[in-house]
Amino acid sequence: MQKEFFQELQNILYEKNTNIKFHSFQNFYEDFKSHKFIFNHENQSIFKKNTSQQITLLHPTRIRRPKFVNSTHALAKIIHSVAHIEFNAINLALDASYRFKNLPLQFYYDWLEVADEEIKHFKLLNSVLEELGYKYGDFPVHDNLESALEATKDSLSFRMGVVHRGLEA
Repeated sequence: MQKEFFQELQNILYEKNTNIKFHSFQNFYEDFKSHKFIFNHENQSIFKKNTSQQITLLHPTRIRRPKFVNSTHALAKIIHSVAHIEFNAINLALDASYRFKNLPLQFYYDWLEVADEEIKHFKLLNSVLEELGYKYGDFPVHDNLESALEATKDSLSFRMGVVHRGLEA
């Protein structure tokens, strides 16, 4: 029995545990490249907050950023910030593939490829954090990108123009 693309992707997109999310995505991505999905473009997309269970969200003005990289702690905070950008990029790519229907297959392939690359980047940054004695979730982050994602959930052109070309890049 073939699996439905958008439903499977929804399960991955909204998975809170990063290890499960990444493992599920790898299986999904391999199945996608092997053409094992059916596409129900009538499937309604939902939107809900999509943050990892590991993180603490704060308003951007309440996040203290190091002015100098003069300690392991300061370096870890900076790397953690970049890791969070990568984590958001994963969700942005998955959401683009999930949310926007009736597009050429190449659109979905391209965004899933982006998600795969962003997962690799996130894992590399997280391994550096671990070498420093930290992990993703040890520092608070903001959700400005996710707010932009929600604001553009109904418009492919706004999503691509505002979020991917403006905020995420």
